[in-house]
Parts: sequence; C-alpha cells; structure tokens
Amino acid sequence: MTKKEYILKILDYLKDDWDLAKWLIVVINKTDNVLLLEKIYNIFKEEVSKIYDKNLKNKLSKAVSSVKKIIEKEKVAREQDIKDLKKLEEELENIF
Repeated sequence: MTKKEYILKILDYLKDDWDLAKWLIVVINKTDNVLLLEKIYNIFKEEVSKIYDKNLKNKLSKAVSSVKKIIEKEKVAREQDIKDLKKLEEELENIF
C-alpha cells in the first residue's frame, strides 16, 4: 500500500467527522506529485496530533489500526508470493 493509498483510506474513514478530510481527499486524488504527497502526509500527521475530540481520536485510532492490519496482511501475502515464485523458478530450472 502506498502512502497515498494509506492516507486516502484513513481520510475516507474520517470524512464525515473531520471537515479537513474531504478537502485533503480531493487534493490527494488530483496529484501524483511525490513531494506534494509527502508534504500533505506531514501536515496530516501534525494536524492529527492536534485533535482533541475524544470520539474523533478514537475513530482515527481504529482507522489507523485497521489500515496497519491491512498493510501487514499485504506484506505477508507479498512475501509468500515471492517464496512461491522462487520455488517455481527453481522447479523450472530443474526441468531444463
């Protein structure tokens, strides 16, 4: 999962509770500029730390946890795919 996808997932989860999220979603969807995405990511991290509303903090915490679990599952799946491909390559080399 890219930083862009990560941020968009969290913002999508928060868009009904945090007005800034809707604007950030629009901006992030309109660009592929890596530097701009990095700056938005840093601003996002700073702004999130300033949230004082307990319900919003709890919702954000759950969103972050969910996305982290997704990232971990994707990582495990990628690692398994790499192992499977190496095994297949070895089997193909043994055939020839």
